[in-house]
Amino acid sequence: MSVRGSSKDRGSAFIEVLAAVFVLSISFMGLFAMWSVALQQIKRTDELTIAAQLARSDIEKVKAMGYTGYPVATTFTSSSVSQADAGSTRNVTACTSTSSTQYFDIAGTSVASSSASKYFSLVRTLKDTNVYVNSGGTAYALVESGGSGTANLYDVSTRTVTTVVTRISDSTALYTMVTTLSKRGP
Repeated sequence: MSVRGSSKDRGSAFIEVLAAVFVLSISFMGLFAMWSVALQQIKRTDELTIAAQLARSDIEKVKAMGYTGYPVATTFTSSSVSQADAGSTRNVTACTSTSSTQYFDIAGTSVASSSASKYFSLVRTLKDTNVYVNSGGTAYALVESGGSGTANLYDVSTRTVTTVVTRISDSTALYTMVTTLSKRGP
């Protein structure tokens, strides 16, 4: 003896299966959309981690070399010089120097500027404050006291070092790190 359901029962079972498939497909679409966002966030986190490591490494190199490990800021104009001092000797409130750009691939390995695999750029800026300059012109070259130039560093002279790591593809600054060195102390 076989039991057969009515045609109404068979039709409603088919509609139930269609509704279940529809609900499952909507659920999977949402799951795949979240997967895409998660992968983008993982990539972004990787970028930020590598950028932070590059900046931190650069700042540690600067600290290891100390205050005098890099030349004092190269050139500045009279607009950054206090004109209150007499004669051609001027007290400089601040002068800035930017290093050449360094390039890195997606893994954080240093590459040439012409490399197609460059992904990050790193720029270091030095800002020297409380330095003394002797010059009669409008542009003042700055070197350490005792050198061949005419600038003197006081014991209170400070150097602020800023390192910025940028994603090259869209020029987004990913990480900035700053430290201050003092001529007097480590």
